[in-house]
Amino acid sequence: MTQANQSTDKIFDCHMTGLGYLSRVREVKPQKGKPFLSCAIAAFHGDASDVTYVYLDLKVVGAKAKEIVALYQDQANDKETRVLVGFKVGDPYIDMYDITKGDRAGQKGALLKGRLLQVNWLKVNGETLYKEVRDETEATANADAAAESEASYRTGTHG
Repeated sequence: MTQANQSTDKIFDCHMTGLGYLSRVREVKPQKGKPFLSCAIAAFHGDASDVTYVYLDLKVVGAKAKEIVALYQDQANDKETRVLVGFKVGDPYIDMYDITKGDRAGQKGALLKGRLLQVNWLKVNGETLYKEVRDETEATANADAAAESEASYRTGTHG
């Protein structure tokens, strides 16, 4: 085994998949390093009849994900528009920070961060505008679950 193979054998991937609302698409310009595309996803969590959200703050790293997120940036940042995505996130971690404003000033906050690897599909106000070509069985199951969750949210039957 070569040295290169040994190092790649020790990598452990942690991926999350789900669906949620895309928002806060922006370019981040760090003091050090290159600017990057970032976004937030309010990921659906729990029973479809009582959906709650897990908020993710993500660096967009997948090439196709960058293209899709940038293309629908205006819609995602419009509070009147719902941009629902099926996604894959890698390397999730919790980022602790100090809250400096508002009622919770002086307290600690936590944010789940990660890297947006893939956008599997995207809907704007219920209309499918992007769908990745892949195994149809998995894609259909995910799309059906998304449609059911979104319908229950829109009709107020989600809890």
